[in-house]
Formats: sequence, structure tokens, C-alpha cells
Amino acid sequence: MDIGTLAFHHIFLYNHITMQMAMPLSPETMRFLLAACIVAMALLAILYLRRRELSTPEHIACGLLILLPLLGPFLVIWLHPGAPRQASYPWVKPRSESNT
Repeated sequence: MDIGTLAFHHIFLYNHITMQMAMPLSPETMRFLLAACIVAMALLAILYLRRRELSTPEHIACGLLILLPLLGPFLVIWLHPGAPRQASYPWVKPRSESNT
């Protein structure tokens, strides 16, 4: 048997085996999971932006950046725009340098 015949039989056997295997997830389920991940990442980026002090144009720019699928939420968190918002809880005291 030459190498071409062996390769043909190997490819034929592989295709025969994979065609008979059941797919664990349907394409509709995969699309739904992908969309759910995109929405969850955008929600995390929005929640992150709530903790930052931003001007109106910065909010608009970051909001538009969040709308980029998959990459936008990562960029918003990585760029960390604005300054951290001050704690609005009077019972939360900042750490003092002497305790460290």
C-alpha cells in the first residue's frame, strides 16, 4: 500500500466516524450562549463604569465602546477611564498608612 492510499483510507475513516457522532450542542444553543456571554460582558463593563467619575462625553464614548462585541467591554475596563468614585458610605473609613 502506498502513502496516498493510506491517507485516503485514514481521511475516509475519520469522516465516517465523525459523521456518525451526535453533536452535543445545536447551532441555536451555541448562538444563544455566545449572545449571553456578550451581554454579560457588556453588563460587567457597565457596572464597572458606574464606579467611575466620568463627564457626559466620556460616558457617551465609553458607552459606544461597550457596544463593540467581545472587544469593547475589555477595552473599557482595561483603559479604566475617569477617577474612582468616592465612597458614599460614611461607615466605611479609608485605610490608614500606619496599619500596613
